[in-house]
Amino acid sequence: MVSGASLIRVDVRARFAIKEVGFYLDEALLSSRAQYPYEYLLNMDGLSPGTHTLSVAAHDQYDNTGTAQISFTR
Repeated sequence: MVSGASLIRVDVRARFAIKEVGFYLDEALLSSRAQYPYEYLLNMDGLSPGTHTLSVAAHDQYDNTGTAQISFTR
């Protein structure tokens, strides 16, 4: 079980310049960042009990998108 605040930091590498990195929890946008460092402070204590999915989507200047996700239990 995860609790407290967790800093979510991603390292993005792309052939072209990164335009934006979005952080999603259970498919809902939490935040987006247009500049490095690409990070978000997630407060786990406000989440309902159960399994959640954290996703990150990076978009480059040509709108190519790369994604990654991880599931965790609260």
